[in-house]
Amino acid sequence: MNLLISLTFLTLTELIGLPWMFFIYSVMSLASLGFTILFVPETKGRSLEEISEELAKKSHVYRWTTRKKTLLQMEPVHCTNNQVGTTE
Repeated sequence: MNLLISLTFLTLTELIGLPWMFFIYSVMSLASLGFTILFVPETKGRSLEEISEELAKKSHVYRWTTRKKTLLQMEPVHCTNNQVGTTE
C-alpha cells in the first residue's frame, strides 16, 4: 500500500485534488479492513499447529456465513413479568 501511495499521490493530487485523494485512500483502507475481518482468522492464543489446521480447513467466509445463518435461525425468548431468560 505504501508503494502504491508513493507512486500515485503527486500525480493524482494534481489531477483530482487533495480531498478526493484522501477519500480514495480512505475507501482503500476500509476495503483492507473488510478483507481482514472476512478472510484473516483470529490467531490470538493459538499454537502454530492449531493455526495450520484452521488454515487447512474450508474457507473462513463459509464458517462466518454459517454462524450468521445459525444466529438468524435462533428462536426468540419471550419474557414476562420482567423475568429475563425464561420461556413459556
